[in-house]
This record gives sequence, structure tokens and C-alpha cells, in this order.
Amino acid sequence: MSDTNTNVRPRRWGRVVLIVSLGLNLAVVGVVAGSAFHFGGGGHRTHSANFAAPYIRALDHLDRASIREQLHRGPDMMQADQAARKETYRQMAEALRAEPFDSARIHTLMIQQREGVRTRISAAQDVWLRHVSGMSTQSRADYADRLEEVVEQRSRRMRGN
Repeated sequence: MSDTNTNVRPRRWGRVVLIVSLGLNLAVVGVVAGSAFHFGGGGHRTHSANFAAPYIRALDHLDRASIREQLHRGPDMMQADQAARKETYRQMAEALRAEPFDSARIHTLMIQQREGVRTRISAAQDVWLRHVSGMSTQSRADYADRLEEVVEQRSRRMRGN
């Protein structure tokens, strides 16, 4: 009779590393998604756009509506952009389910998402600048006053005053 037990220990460390890697990657995706949900929920804010919030809040309602309308009409914005974002999320879900796990694919998709955010920010800045450039001197001065006010209010809120 031959001995079927060759005293070879299964290489569990490879599986452990894979599970830890998957867990860390899921944690990163969770943090990113949680931040987007937290900062994007309920309003028109997103984490990447927090720097822009004072500029938007300082605009009056009609100016905000005008800028929003221009962004929605932009040829490289909304529908095509929304479809591309949805496809990237679909690909991300597929990559997260893949076996073996491919962290390089996840990284590539995250880079694509980051570039999409940069494109949207750039388009929004262009629309904002065109809008502000069309303001009268007095309107721009009033806007600058409101901007300072918004920034000061935000600063006081953060200090707890």
C-alpha cells in the first residue's frame, strides 16, 4: 500500500493573500462609493466638487439655473457621459466578481472614472467662466461679495462658531 499522505501542507498563504487583497480593494471601493454617496446625496454636491460649492452657492438662483441648463445642453456632457459612467460601473461590478481577481483592471477602471470627473469639472468651469465673463462689473462685484460671505459662513461652521 502506498502512503497517500505525502505530508505536503496546502499553500494557504496564497489564498489568504488573495482574500486580504480583495478585502482591501473592496474597502477602497467602499470608501470611494461611500464618499460619493455622502457628499453627493440630497443636493447637487459631489466629493470632487466640494471646492466649487462656494462658487455655486454665491450665485443667485437664476444664475445657478442658467449654468445648470448650459451644462445639461453641453454636447459632451449629460446623456453620453451618463451612459459612459453607467458602463464603467457595470464593468467595475464585473471586475469585482471576476476570478481570479484582477486589481490592475480595477485600477484601470478607477483611472477612467477619475478622467471622467476631470472632464466634467473642466466643462463646468468653462461654463461658469463664460457666465461670469458675461456679468456686468457691478454684478461681478456683488457676486464677489456673496462669495466672500459664503466662504466666511463655511469657515465659521467648520470652527463651530
